[in-house]
Amino acid sequence: MAIRNIWKKNKAEIIALLSGKMPNFIYGANKFKDIPVFCLHSARYPDTERQLAFLTSAGFNTLNADEFSERLQDKNYKNNGKDIVLTYDDGLSSVWTIAYPLLKKYNHKIISFILPGLIEESQQTSKNLDDCESEEERIQMTLRDCSESPLCNWAEIREMHDSGLVDFQSHGMLHRMVSTSPRILDFIHPEFDLSNYGNTHLPEYMSVNGPTREAILGHPVYEHAPLLGRSSRYNDAATIREQCAEFVREKGEEVFFNSVDWREQLSEFANDKLDLVGRNQQYISLQDDIVYEMVESKKIIDQKLNKNVSHFCFPWFVASKGSVEAAYQAGYEYMHLGAVPGFSGASVSGKPELVTRLQEEYLLALPGYRNLYSALKFKINRQANW
Repeated sequence: MAIRNIWKKNKAEIIALLSGKMPNFIYGANKFKDIPVFCLHSARYPDTERQLAFLTSAGFNTLNADEFSERLQDKNYKNNGKDIVLTYDDGLSSVWTIAYPLLKKYNHKIISFILPGLIEESQQTSKNLDDCESEEERIQMTLRDCSESPLCNWAEIREMHDSGLVDFQSHGMLHRMVSTSPRILDFIHPEFDLSNYGNTHLPEYMSVNGPTREAILGHPVYEHAPLLGRSSRYNDAATIREQCAEFVREKGEEVFFNSVDWREQLSEFANDKLDLVGRNQQYISLQDDIVYEMVESKKIIDQKLNKNVSHFCFPWFVASKGSVEAAYQAGYEYMHLGAVPGFSGASVSGKPELVTRLQEEYLLALPGYRNLYSALKFKINRQANW
């Protein structure tokens, strides 16, 4: 099962690696022509310090979004094997607690893709590495990513923006997932993985107040996919959600899930209800939602930071033709995906430009650091601990 999950999550990247389509430095070349763009999420102490210290000692130059764009547009630009880009997705709080103090120390820059719809407004910044006196305190700083405040707040974002070291760009509004069919994959239960911010692992459903990701015990979790990779969503029946939740409440709520056959009981109940109401619920167009994710996130970041956002990062590295075109119409010039794009079509305009990114572990394969073996070992160990 573990091998199957690793293959499913990394299939495209593994194929690219084995077919020789990754950047040449990964295979041992000492220099590279293209600009490697690395995708990170959390900053960790002391790992992040080791990374930045190496980049400084080896003479690497980290670019912000404007510098990256300028080089891509310059037909005469030639990378001397030193220009790279570090991107951090989601705006997790360790960008403030760990990365920012170290960026000041080593004079490097990053791009942080944030989710304005989930960011708390605040006039106060929290403690970070600059406030720590012991090694134990520094190591504990990483844990805020898993706390009740897992994302940077606006006060922290403003300070980092003003420093010029952290370039904030858009990751959309809410990191949304939507149902795609009446096939039930799971139910909300006490151990369900919601992610540690905004219930982003839960597909949203429609309520009287609009889309929501409220996690209610017993609610069915239908087959789902990232919103920005779809053109329509499956509109599940609210009555079935309500009846499943009531079924669980009548059986003792959390106590019910101590039964070894709770899943079989709930599946039988839910599927009987689905057969009664019919499985062909209305499929709803997502284009308005896609445009909202693009336009509103750019608008908020532009206004709050007095800048012009031009880069968009697709959650889960997945994009549809409609979402690419919406990005272009919203004013984005570049869109960021994963190591291998999940997008399979071409936008009408041919814009914005696709940016493929490498996962964090491939920093270890940069010339002078370690090697590909070290990168793959790091990757396997990290996934084994998830």
